[in-house]
Amino acid sequence: MRIGFVGLSTPLFYDYRYPASIAPSDGSTSPNPILEGAFGGLLLYDELWFLCRSLCPDNMRTLSYVKFLDEMGEVPEVDPEWLPEPDKIFDRRAVDAFHNSYLDYNAVKKSANVYWDAAADNHSHALKIGDIHLNGNSWNIKNVVFDLLLAGRLSQQVELITNSFTARLLRQRHRAETESSLQSFWS
Repeated sequence: MRIGFVGLSTPLFYDYRYPASIAPSDGSTSPNPILEGAFGGLLLYDELWFLCRSLCPDNMRTLSYVKFLDEMGEVPEVDPEWLPEPDKIFDRRAVDAFHNSYLDYNAVKKSANVYWDAAADNHSHALKIGDIHLNGNSWNIKNVVFDLLLAGRLSQQVELITNSFTARLLRQRHRAETESSLQSFWS
């Protein structure tokens, strides 16, 4: 079975104009997540595991193959206060490219085919997952590190679903170095 994992860094944007229904993990409002290539994710994976319902677009929340780790009690312990620095995990060039990705905001929004009058932003409001407070944000490099470490600790093998911003960190030429660096933090 092939499982796609949607973490804090996965949703490309959040639509504040057309919010989703309030989820247990929402701290205040519930902007509707926008996944880049959601249709491809539906075709490529047998199941989609979301860290929490707040990271899932409202129109996907009732699909039988969509699961929410926090609601199933399946979130492994990862202390968000202690995460390795991104340059210890990723190639420096990839980190620089990621930090410069904000320059591509409008181009990425256009290519994501957000054709409705969305009030799209790159982050959610506060999310409560277990005892920790986090937020979804496609431009927060620490969220990518958190998602990779969390994915490595799940009970089944999953693939982190990325987006135009986070994929820059995981390009093929850097993948072996990234996986090698992460192995030391998984133990």
